[in-house]
Amino acid sequence: MPQLYKDALDAACAEQNVMMMAKYDAKNPEALRRLVAAGVQLRQFPRPVLDACYKATFETYDELSAKSEDFKKIYQSWQKFLAESNLWFRLAENNLDNYRYTMSAQR
Repeated sequence: MPQLYKDALDAACAEQNVMMMAKYDAKNPEALRRLVAAGVQLRQFPRPVLDACYKATFETYDELSAKSEDFKKIYQSWQKFLAESNLWFRLAENNLDNYRYTMSAQR
């Protein structure tokens, strides 16, 4: 594929990703209100369920890494990114989000 087409595809994919996330963030509050108005009871997953899912996820990633060098290469890179981004989100985003939610509830 010519470089110009590759660049156009990259730009289109990036734009679509931004649009999808914006629609997701904009439409979810209204969808949540409709669900609650219809009587849906929202609950968090219990910690044991989250723990089991987390464990199964990383077991699956390890299995896929053992079977595929391509997956292993991507997975190793992603694990490094995950560790670094978790550090940032715990320090900055999580604290800000918790503050915003607390302040919004007080208004």
